[in-house]
Amino acid sequence: MSQSMMAYDDFASTGYSDDDARSYISYGSSSGNSSFLNPQKKKQRQLAEKAKMEDKGYRKMYIDGKKCEMYFTTNSPGTAIRNAITGVRFHQFPVGSKCEYLFFKVAVATGLAGRDGAMLFYDSPEQYERHMKTTVCQSEKQHWQARAQAIEKLLNK
Repeated sequence: MSQSMMAYDDFASTGYSDDDARSYISYGSSSGNSSFLNPQKKKQRQLAEKAKMEDKGYRKMYIDGKKCEMYFTTNSPGTAIRNAITGVRFHQFPVGSKCEYLFFKVAVATGLAGRDGAMLFYDSPEQYERHMKTTVCQSEKQHWQARAQAIEKLLNK
């Protein structure tokens, strides 16, 4: 693993939110409009951006003119499931296991994933809706919820 990837993982595990990574400190000026990026946060942001670019699962696309960043999970059985928004890998939940059904799974059919294809895994249909600025029909949400609850019961036995 590269140093910048480790730095990104360290950054991601600190609990900083995207707002923290992009926060600004306003310094007094005569106009009051002058804002500068906090130097420490700027360095953290640069490390995170560099790590994203080195990450094979990271992609970005534009939805309604706004950048949408995402992390793919390959379709290979045994690969750790990865949250599509945060990029966090869940090593205890491999692709191809029943645990896969605890997540709301979406196939990527845009060509962004290349010829091998990939999946996006979300905590819930609502998380997917917010991320991709779309809606999921209520019957699909209910189906996912019922299946996820059934898998949770199996895992908790």
